[in-house]
Amino acid sequence: LSRAYSEGVPVHHIETMFRRRDGSGVPVEYTVLPLAVHRKAQGAVVVFRDIAERRTAERLRWELSHDPLTGLPNARHLRQRLIGELVRLRDRGGYSALIHVEVDRDDEHSPPRGDELLRTVAPALAHRLREGDVLARGEGDSFLLLLSSVQVDNITILAESFEKLLNEREYTVGDVQ
Repeated sequence: LSRAYSEGVPVHHIETMFRRRDGSGVPVEYTVLPLAVHRKAQGAVVVFRDIAERRTAERLRWELSHDPLTGLPNARHLRQRLIGELVRLRDRGGYSALIHVEVDRDDEHSPPRGDELLRTVAPALAHRLREGDVLARGEGDSFLLLLSSVQVDNITILAESFEKLLNEREYTVGDVQ
């Protein structure tokens, strides 16, 4: 508000949280427009908009397309991307690869530790992705990698490189490595 007033610069679409008397929050977006009369700052107009509904819709869209454990896109999202990739390949040609990675958990550990392992493996796989590739959480303890625009001769090499990446890493889950 002070920047808009002192510098005459409008500020658009800033999100913040208002608090009700009971402590609950209301997400709002505001815009500040400076007012000038004869090129002299005379104040500002502040417009607030309740964005709770939009936030709820965004959260629901995210939840529908992402895995809550890893935060990665889920299999549903991957299917949509795969359909788009098939259309792209039909129109432009080329090759893509879909790689299935199954994480083998140590059965001695309780599921929460296994979940921690999945949360640890996900960023390791994501680190190797190129722009346009998709890493998604599959069913159970699996991940799916959609690699677009690959050379057909390199698909096996790519799959082996992801396997090597995971096998060479040391994972710590709780106090177990």
